[in-house]
Amino acid sequence: MSIQDNTSIRQWGTALAPDMKNGETASGRPVLNLSFAINYKISGTGVWSYHTGNLLIHWLAGLALLGIVRRTLLLPGLRERFGDSAFMLGWLAAAIWLVHPLATEAVTYMVQRAESLMALFYLLTLYGFIRAAREKITNSEFRLTNEGGEKGPDRARRESASIDSRKPQIVNYLWLGVSWLSCLAGMATKEVMVSAPVMIVLYDAAFVAGSIREALRRRWRWHAAYALTWIPLALLVAGAGGRGGTVGFSADSEITWWPYALTQCWAFVRYLYLSFIPHPLVFDYGLFVYTKATEVWWQMLLVLVFVAACFLLYWKRPRAGWLGLFYLAVLAPTTTVIPVATQVVAEHRMYLSLTAVVAAVVLAGYHFLSRRVLWVGIPIVALFAVMTFDRNKVYVDDDTLWTDIVRKYPVSARANGNYGNMLVRLGRASEGLPFLEKAVTLHPSRGDHYNNLGHAYATIGNYEEAIYYYEQANGRKVSREDVFYTNYCQALLKLNRFDEAMTVCQRLLAADPGSTAGLVIMGNVHFAKNNLAAAEECFKKALAADDRNPEAWNNRGNIKAREGGQLDVALEYYKKAAALAPASVDIQDNVARLLSQLGRWQEAIPYFEAELAAGPPDDVQARLGYADALYGVKRYAEAAAQYKLCLEKDPEKQRHVGGRAAALMAQGDTQAAHLLAQAMVDAVPGNPANRFLLANILVALERSGESLPHYEEALRADPSRASVRYNYAVALTQCGRHTEAIVQYEEALKRAPDQAVIHLGYAIALEKLGRIQDALAQAREALRLQPGLQEARQNLERLSRLEAK
Repeated sequence: MSIQDNTSIRQWGTALAPDMKNGETASGRPVLNLSFAINYKISGTGVWSYHTGNLLIHWLAGLALLGIVRRTLLLPGLRERFGDSAFMLGWLAAAIWLVHPLATEAVTYMVQRAESLMALFYLLTLYGFIRAAREKITNSEFRLTNEGGEKGPDRARRESASIDSRKPQIVNYLWLGVSWLSCLAGMATKEVMVSAPVMIVLYDAAFVAGSIREALRRRWRWHAAYALTWIPLALLVAGAGGRGGTVGFSADSEITWWPYALTQCWAFVRYLYLSFIPHPLVFDYGLFVYTKATEVWWQMLLVLVFVAACFLLYWKRPRAGWLGLFYLAVLAPTTTVIPVATQVVAEHRMYLSLTAVVAAVVLAGYHFLSRRVLWVGIPIVALFAVMTFDRNKVYVDDDTLWTDIVRKYPVSARANGNYGNMLVRLGRASEGLPFLEKAVTLHPSRGDHYNNLGHAYATIGNYEEAIYYYEQANGRKVSREDVFYTNYCQALLKLNRFDEAMTVCQRLLAADPGSTAGLVIMGNVHFAKNNLAAAEECFKKALAADDRNPEAWNNRGNIKAREGGQLDVALEYYKKAAALAPASVDIQDNVARLLSQLGRWQEAIPYFEAELAAGPPDDVQARLGYADALYGVKRYAEAAAQYKLCLEKDPEKQRHVGGRAAALMAQGDTQAAHLLAQAMVDAVPGNPANRFLLANILVALERSGESLPHYEEALRADPSRASVRYNYAVALTQCGRHTEAIVQYEEALKRAPDQAVIHLGYAIALEKLGRIQDALAQAREALRLQPGLQEARQNLERLSRLEAK
């Protein structure tokens, strides 16, 4: 939704103002939205530029991490021990983090750019501060040394250097500017950035100034500037309204702070475990919560010990403790007591915190192994790279992703629900039902699961069962009331229960009188009752409230199409709807069908293509329409390929395709007819009629030798058909195989002795073998059976002359 349905990324003027109120990823995050707008400018909704952008962000973050580790280890107090290995340790930490499988979700899943982009800005904030503070330290050290009264050449060199001392000061402010702007951008990317100003103070105290008091004394203006970035963050959070009620303590939230906190204890331990052993990784854990402390007592204890240890370590040994506090600070906004109703547990939250774990492990390894840590680290990098490559295969498509989740975490109601929904979208609703039913069992209080199950039953035409589950969903929390009421109403309309449908519609409008969805549903009810004027009025009102409502435009098109004589107006409305809903199968189909009806095949093709891209791949009717459109513009090879796909799914369409091939034969386009006939044989090889048709076309193309196997297959399937034996005999004669041809003529005559053309062909074959008397007898019989058969008369006269000689 943050890309496909996000209209704000389509214009630069709205790129920094995402108009989203339901907790979508880009909601209240203008810099993230701007990054999507850049990709949209490059490739539209084509995914390649979004993936490229995510990879670029990830690698830049890795470079920033390398710089942070290296620069930190070169600071006074650390460079004596780590200076010679600073680059190696920074590289190893960055390399492990870059290929760590736990980071996959934040990089590969496009909308989780929120996490990776925020992490990049967080790391750049820290890196810029380190550079700015380092420049200041270097300048101070230079001044102190210069005041020591050195003499001779050394003094001269330092005095010469002091002339350029302003340049480091400029660099110092430039890096400070980079750091502050990164902090500001991070606040406008994701709320997790909130801890950055605090962590900068703690870093300053631990690595640069020596204490918090000294850090604030020396650089209070810097830290005050960082703190000011909380103001735009607060405004964005307030404007997003708790991310559409999905974050925080909303009154209608199913998750309260205490169960959420208990669950985060489990999640905290899970995250740490996956940091060291990244398997099994789960994309979606669903909305489960623990309600009793006894269920997670040891995880609670471990969290308390870990948190206490981090604060104690920072107090005793600030440089070592800072990594622990950084880990906690990044996780805190989502992994404490403030509920995130849409995702209780999410592995992408570890993306930035993972840097602290990796850095700590690398430095601990160096403590025990010195530079030999590299020989341990490189195999880990290689192993993690292979695991990450394998993990990325899960994100190839919805089927693979949700199958992986259901297999690894079958107790997730949302995973079962989404997997079931995916099967419904793919046209496999019957397969999806068990998963949707399991979702209801696992999370019976969630109305969405009942709505999804009702929709699945409606898809297979069981509207009574669908209505039962819609009634169960009624009164429970659903994420999209407009979708639920639309589904409910449509099922009622299918059973002609108009009064109940109107009641459902009025229920939605009572809650929100200006609801465009409610107006559209009411229009649908009037349309079903054939009250077209009232339906038109409802759709007009809906469009007055939101002129970008595709269903309203589509349904106005339905009215004009039904009224008759206004097909051009209907087409105009359909096209407006299609432009607004490129992923709607029904809407794209309406445009394509009407254009086909009008004979405007070329215009219909892109709409059929959009329909097939959005809908289930085995939608035979859509594919057949697409094939007919290609046929209509004489793109016969492409049409044949589409007909073949149709016939593989529904062999009953053979009559339709065969009719198209026969029409081409009648027009004299035998080559094109051959393409269609070959597609029929490839798709349904066991049908003798298809073999017969293809063989006849091959004979017409003077490719009799290629026709023979097809005639033979047709005869094996149905040896009683005289017409097949006759045509087979003709092909054999053309191939010079006269003896075999005579056998087939004789078999054909046993089944159809009154067919003059068979006698005539038999006569020609007999003549080829020099059996003139037998040939004359067959020619006379052909002429007797059909006196007007001119070819038989000519053949008889010629044979008579031969006999006379």
